[in-house]
Amino acid sequence: MGVPIDIGTKTSKCSSSLQLFLMLITATIGMGKLWKFPYLVAEYGGLFIIVYIVCLCFITAPLLYTELFLGRYQTLHNLRCPSLWRKLKVLLVITSIIILSYYSMLAGWVFAYIPRAFGGLFHGQSNEGIAAIFYQLISDPERVLAWYTLFIIITILFSVQGLQKGLEVSAKIITPFFLLFLASLVGYAWKMPVFTQVLDHLFSLHWEQFDQALLLSAMSQALFSFCLGMGIMLIYGSYTSIKMPLSSLLLGVISVDIIVMISITIVVFSLLFSMHVPLQHLHSDFLFQHLPFSFGQLAGGSFFSGIFFLMLLLAAWGTAIALLEPSVVWVMHKYNFLRSKAVVVVAIIVWIFGLVNIFAFNIWSQITLTLSYSTHSGILLILNESNIFSVLERFVSIILLPINALFLVIIMVRGVFKVEAINMKQMKNTQGILFYQLWSGLITYIVPGIIVLFFLHETGLFSFLSYTILPWFNEY
Repeated sequence: MGVPIDIGTKTSKCSSSLQLFLMLITATIGMGKLWKFPYLVAEYGGLFIIVYIVCLCFITAPLLYTELFLGRYQTLHNLRCPSLWRKLKVLLVITSIIILSYYSMLAGWVFAYIPRAFGGLFHGQSNEGIAAIFYQLISDPERVLAWYTLFIIITILFSVQGLQKGLEVSAKIITPFFLLFLASLVGYAWKMPVFTQVLDHLFSLHWEQFDQALLLSAMSQALFSFCLGMGIMLIYGSYTSIKMPLSSLLLGVISVDIIVMISITIVVFSLLFSMHVPLQHLHSDFLFQHLPFSFGQLAGGSFFSGIFFLMLLLAAWGTAIALLEPSVVWVMHKYNFLRSKAVVVVAIIVWIFGLVNIFAFNIWSQITLTLSYSTHSGILLILNESNIFSVLERFVSIILLPINALFLVIIMVRGVFKVEAINMKQMKNTQGILFYQLWSGLITYIVPGIIVLFFLHETGLFSFLSYTILPWFNEY
């Protein structure tokens, strides 16, 4: 027999499907996604959007549904993989804490930029002046620490209130204001002379640009920009009642995501095109350099740059509240803590761990790591003189998240599909036989293979095996 292992609570449920929908939006449309998506579109062109949407449909959607389903399922039934489930919970807690530690630091940067933007600090600045503002900020550990700490305090003030008074209320605040700010920025971009040029560039497809790098980038963005493999969706699934339509919520969340991603890309490209910033020369820190420079040269730039960074802060805040939840719930059940005590304990751990990321850009900036494999064709670099922050971010994205996602798939296939024929039959009747067959087929056969291939490629193991094991076999 399986052992019931609660990660949620059987009494805490979302007050309505709309509340859950808002919570899912605030969790998934995070600052990291808003940051990275335009950068990837700039690198690979409008074709990236098409490939990304395909990946959403065939990779993200089944995984997202699986996490939500497992979260709800495990509060009602016994799971037949108790040992793997316990190990997964520990991995999810570790993953969420690491991500929240560096995510909060980045949110602290955004927080610091809001008064600078509204105060007109970027107005008329040169590229060098904007760069000096950015590096002056991140090289000052005390200043970053203050903004970082303030962001964590605001996050725990809502988390400590629980589901209905904390998470639901924050979602009610964040979602409408986020969408309002985004709409105002799209309107601002629409008035720019380059708006038509941006649309032409964004929706012109060059199929000859399709290659392995584009596909892997789209897969990575689709796989792990929806908080998959972090425990968030498991917790949110445990907060759902059996009557809440997960498939409809899933479709709504993905649709909103596509609209938001295209909208933010239009805003970013309009700003860059207005200042003739070449997309090919875009750096990963464009959010804090190229965009403030562009805002600073345009009419109304101070106000709308403030709105832009305020919008990013709201996105970061929503995801941070969600990231805190897996660890808080685990500590509550593991040590029988009250929620308030669990939130404080987890927040302190995150805060301490975040110091490592803050110091990586100043007093520990000289500490770097290079990781490479020797192959017959040369050296394959995995990390190239990366600081501590980059190492942690890479460790999470290419190791922890794929492993967590794969464990979730194994639990779903071994612990639910194979032993719960009656419940699955009921699901076929409620969701439809076509939906069930498509979902179960993708999550059983397609998604695991994609995750494994992604893991092997990103860690360099695929190339390593190709140049070590395969030649050895060929000799025999």
